[in-house]
Parts: sequence; C-alpha cells; structure tokens
Amino acid sequence: WPRAIVPHVDFTITKATGGTSLVIDGWKSMLAGAKRTGVYHYARERGRAGTPVAEAANFIRQAALAPSDALLVLDWEEASGNNLGDADWVLEWMRLVEAALGRRPVFYTYRATLLAHPSLRRVQQAGYPLWYARYPYSAPVGWKSYAQPTDVPYWGRPAIWQYSSAGGVPGWPGALDLNIFYGGAAQWAALTAARVTGKTAVAATTTQHDTRGGVFGDMYTHIIFQVGNAICIANVAAGTWRRMPNTQTFKETITMLQRAKANMVEWRHINTSKSNTVVNPAVFGVEVK
Repeated sequence: WPRAIVPHVDFTITKATGGTSLVIDGWKSMLAGAKRTGVYHYARERGRAGTPVAEAANFIRQAALAPSDALLVLDWEEASGNNLGDADWVLEWMRLVEAALGRRPVFYTYRATLLAHPSLRRVQQAGYPLWYARYPYSAPVGWKSYAQPTDVPYWGRPAIWQYSSAGGVPGWPGALDLNIFYGGAAQWAALTAARVTGKTAVAATTTQHDTRGGVFGDMYTHIIFQVGNAICIANVAAGTWRRMPNTQTFKETITMLQRAKANMVEWRHINTSKSNTVVNPAVFGVEVK
C-alpha cells in the first residue's frame, strides 16, 4: 500500500487462495503496513473446485503465514456449476480452518445468495459472523459512513458491510472494494481472537461400558478412533468428532492436520483396552455431520 493511503485505512483484507491450488502471488505484500489485516479464500475457484477438506488445506497453508490476529474469511459466491446452498460444504470448511488455526472464520456472501438459499441459515446458527456484500449503487464511490444494516437475512446485522465494489481511494489507481466494520478496536480484536488456546486433555473411557476414567497427562489436539467400521477423528479442543465418509477424505484430513502441526494420536495408544473402537463416542463431544 502507498504510504499516503495507509493512515486512512483501518483494515485491509486480501485474497490469499482459491479452490484447491490457487495461491495469489504477493498476497502478503498487500497487508504490509496495514493496521488490521485479514485473508480470504475464494471457494470453488473456477477450474480448481474441490472438497472442503482439500480447499481448507490450501488456505491453511497460506493463512498460517499471515499475522496471528488476521481475520480469516470464506468467500462464498462462485455459482458456476456449484450449489450455493451447500451449507454442509461451508460448515465443513469453516470447522476445519477453525480447528487448524484456532480462530473462528467469517462468512462472506451477497444478499441475493442468502435470499435464494435458506439453507445458509445454518452458518449463522453455527455462530459464524457475516461479511455482507450489498451495493446501494454501482457508480464509483469513495469513503462513506453508513448505518449498520438491520435487515440482513438470518444474521439481522452483519459484522462487516461491503458497500461498494467500485471504490475510489486517493493514491490508488484502480477500483477497490470498500467496507465498514461495525465496532471499534476491542470488537475487532474479539472477532479475530484465538478460540483454541492450546492442546487440551481428554477424559478417557477405560472400559467397554464407557466409564469415564479420568484425564490423561499427555495432551493431544486430535484423536483417531473407530465407531463400528467407521474411522473417526475427534477435535479435542473443539469438543467435536466426525466420521470419515471414505478413505480419501480421511487421508486428506490427516495430511491437512499434519501440515497444521496437529498433535494426533490413535485411541488404542491412550486407553486401557488397547483398542481403537469406542462404543460411546459422545465422550469426545458433539458429532459433526
């Protein structure tokens, strides 16, 4: 950013990744000198669309290089050949990123997308903040101050409003997306604060009757176990667990967690029965489907 612009910008959010493999050259330079920062992933980039696991892995590798308090964002708008009402895809990506980076991502989309797809209400119900795109007019515009919208579908009020895609800022030659964050420094810090503060001990089931047998001295972020024939992974810090739908998803998830330096362990190594089978997986928390 030119030095003349930086004093007038409170936060800068830039695209870092898209789809399964796109990485934006020089994205880190776009954050240089910014007071507050954020990075976003463009979901299902045309020609590079993939599973939420594969796309989360692409984003996590880059977002780990951003400032530790950078806002993390999923940009949900690519309609070409995609179902924009696929809340399962969105929630899987959000949970994977939150588990790996320890901060709750923000969901970005347009008003029209929300109105057309009521299933996206589930993203709001899961507690993810909204970055809302709706442009009052299409003509070029500069800095504006707008009251916080109160009629946003499902969320009511957005955390951030993108009010122009044709913004003109002195000292910058092209158009910019202009945004308002509704809050001060403390609210921004809360939005970007770490939700997972470190490795967490897990209560153990020590018998086939699932009696809780205390807390392990060793600390783990993720535990791999079986329920019937299904391989599952528990996110200890988040208090959730998930059945892997197939071997490929399991391999992709393990690869992503390894890159995020997760401390994983198989259940058989830390319980008295020496078995990977868990009869009552509720000991790990809520199942994510």
